[in-house]
Amino acid sequence: MSQGLYSERFVRSLPAEWVGWACPAGSRAVIRSIVATNTAAAVARIFVIAAGANIYAEDLPATVNTRALDMRQVIYAGETIECYASLVGASVAVAGYLFTDTMGRQSPRGELITGSVARPLPARAT
Repeated sequence: MSQGLYSERFVRSLPAEWVGWACPAGSRAVIRSIVATNTAAAVARIFVIAAGANIYAEDLPATVNTRALDMRQVIYAGETIECYASLVGASVAVAGYLFTDTMGRQSPRGELITGSVARPLPARAT
């Protein structure tokens, strides 16, 4: 295992309460998995927000329904991961890798394009 690379559970929900984790200075996180479970007798609302973007939202059906998601979502130093499960008996956990990152984000954020971004289709080969 490389020095400065750690597997971590970043955050785990509490019933009906938003819970969050902030990526520490000098680090970079990569979310690799989200696991949500509902053992309650009612539908549970599950949410995960990473760096301000909703990356998972679901109304999870009642009684022992589990979702396991595999992903690669980068979280830079100072950005947060937040999660919410609406009921006692429902939970969500977010885990992944935490890297030592002394360089930080190296490129500027891309320019946000709004409105129509339609592009012409390439010419058909003849």
